[in-house]
Amino acid sequence: MMNKLNKLFYNFLWGGKPDPIKRTTSRLKLIDGGLAMLDLYLFDKALKLTWIKRFFYSSTKWKTIVQTIYPELNEISHFGDTFLEKKK
Repeated sequence: MMNKLNKLFYNFLWGGKPDPIKRTTSRLKLIDGGLAMLDLYLFDKALKLTWIKRFFYSSTKWKTIVQTIYPELNEISHFGDTFLEKKK
């Protein structure tokens, strides 16, 4: 899905023609010579990180539901990034 969205964005940006500049350049800030194009993959990761933050710092109903379904998530803060590797 991300590849399809990315393709749609760049097709719109360039009118369906081949990219005249590298995509990495198009994602740079305007002041740095880019077009400030959205990096969908980075944006997706950032959104996921905000949900992790919300999980630890909120006390809402959705957190209770997630904790009920995945009780091992309560332990993740005790073990850091090695916790996920142990679960594989």
